[in-house]
Amino acid sequence: MRLLLGPGNPYDLTSGELEELADLLRDESPELRVEISRPSERAYGVTFWEVLNIWADAAEAGGGTGLAIAAFWRAAKWAQGRWQRDREQSTQTPRPRSVTLFGPNGEALKSVLIEGPEGTPVEDSEGRTELVRPPVRDE
Repeated sequence: MRLLLGPGNPYDLTSGELEELADLLRDESPELRVEISRPSERAYGVTFWEVLNIWADAAEAGGGTGLAIAAFWRAAKWAQGRWQRDREQSTQTPRPRSVTLFGPNGEALKSVLIEGPEGTPVEDSEGRTELVRPPVRDE
């Protein structure tokens, strides 16, 4: 199964941070092919949230949904760790995080929000309803 990781904003997560997460997911599930996509800057849109999107490969999503969801929860735990590290290194409250898993047709399968006071991931009960296509993968 292939997963594609991408930040909502190209400046929110460094290539090193995304590689760290990709390596973690590969180590925990060797059958995953985890790739990274860095979107190019498109506009001046600003969001207070730090967004991590995960797309399950369209051709392989059917049999691997459970594997994709397990990887999603691991990514949420990783994002929580980053939130807590940011809180410890600053006197300011860290920006909240959002992690969303998208299915083969761009539909949101799972989404969590990570914010204060402890940065505990909370499933997004409203969920994201818009279809989000994966970006073109970096070569």
